[in-house]
This record gives sequence, C-alpha cells and structure tokens, in this order.
Amino acid sequence: ATWARGGIDSVPRRSRSAPAGAMASTPAVPSLPELQRVHRELGLWMAHTKYELKPLDQIPIWRMQNTSIALSSGAGVGSFLLLKRLKPSLRFPLDIVPPFIIYFFTHRAAQVTQMPTLYSAFLALSSPLGEKTREILGAVRSNGRLPSHEFGQQLPGAPG
Repeated sequence: ATWARGGIDSVPRRSRSAPAGAMASTPAVPSLPELQRVHRELGLWMAHTKYELKPLDQIPIWRMQNTSIALSSGAGVGSFLLLKRLKPSLRFPLDIVPPFIIYFFTHRAAQVTQMPTLYSAFLALSSPLGEKTREILGAVRSNGRLPSHEFGQQLPGAPG
C-alpha cells in the first residue's frame, strides 16, 4: 500500500554506478579542477598510509579498467584490420605501430572520461576509502587540511 501512495520515493536507494553496500547520500560530483586535486591527494594518502583496497573498493576500479580495455582493444584491433585492408603490403613490425598508438590513446582517453564516474562511486562507498575521499573533497572545497599538508614533500615509506 505504501508503494501505491508514492512511498517508494522515501526509500533510500543507491545509484546504479555505486556498488552494493554503498551509501545513499554523497556530496555533489566534483568539478574538473576538484577532481584532479582529489585524485592527486587521494593517491598521496594511499601511498603514505599503504592503504590496501577492500573488495568493495575494487569494484569501481575494475569497472573502469574493464571498460577502458574493451574500448581500446576494439579500437586497436579495428585500426589494425583497417590498416591491413587499406595497405596490405605493410608488414610486421610496421603494421602494429599505428594500432598500438590508437590502443594507447583510446585506453587513456577512456580512463579520463570515466574519472568522474569513478569518483562518484568512491564518494558513495562506506569503506575507509570512501570516507577519506569525502573528507578530501570537503577539504578541497573548504581549503581545509589535505594529505599534501600532512605529508608535504616526504616520499612514501620515508620516516616522518
């Protein structure tokens, strides 16, 4: 009966991009400059604390990596076949150079375009990685204390 009266809207739901066990309330998606800064700061924090990804943390990363590899492999193989069709006289190793370049740039472009989705999933996580991502994003937005302030120019693993 509650479903018929519109009660479904009051049920907390996780987004489709967020993995199971993710929290429903997340901060707004970071802007491009915020995303770059959060990415750099989170990497610094992970390197210095030697954070090991939990199974829940790995899901969005695997999703991004699998999508990037599928797209870039298709582009690389497709460009190889097109090259062989247009220039059949081209032989190994010269025939693999253009497809490799296309694979590399497509892979990187696919990763870059998926970064906002990746960080939206990180922001929705209930793990320590999700908590730290939300904390860093809040610090970036409010000019608060960041891992770069805490660790400075110190190399990961060096005594502090």
